[in-house]
This record gives sequence, C-alpha cells and structure tokens, in this order.
Amino acid sequence: MADFEIRAICHDTAAAGTVLAILDHSGEERVSAELRWVRENAQAPPRTEPMPGQWRLVRLRLARQFPAGPFRPQL
Repeated sequence: MADFEIRAICHDTAAAGTVLAILDHSGEERVSAELRWVRENAQAPPRTEPMPGQWRLVRLRLARQFPAGPFRPQL
C-alpha cells in the first residue's frame, strides 16, 4: 500500500469502532475501506479501558474502486 486517507472514525461503543478510509495501492488501485475494530482480551470478550485488552481488526470490507491518478477528495 502506498498511501491512505482516513475519512471518518465512528467510535460507537466503548470497546468498538469503525474507520472509513481510502487505500491507494501504489497508484494502481484505489478503494474505499471500512475497518471494524474491537478492543478485547485473549478470550475475545470486549474490554474497555482500564481493563487489560487490545484493539483487533475484526472486519475489513472494501467498497468501490477509484480511478488511478492523483487523489482528489470528494466532499
């Protein structure tokens, strides 16, 4: 991956959130991605701070492709 841009972060619960990003693979392919993160312990139940745990990527969904070339954000 050559570049990325975070478009939005939705921290919808104390131990879970979603990141929306644009991923640019060496200028050849550009896709939007939805990354779902959950903070959990080794046995997988969700854990909030200050309990022991770590953030883990639980789902990656690639949406649509963007044309190659310079990145132009669409507002």
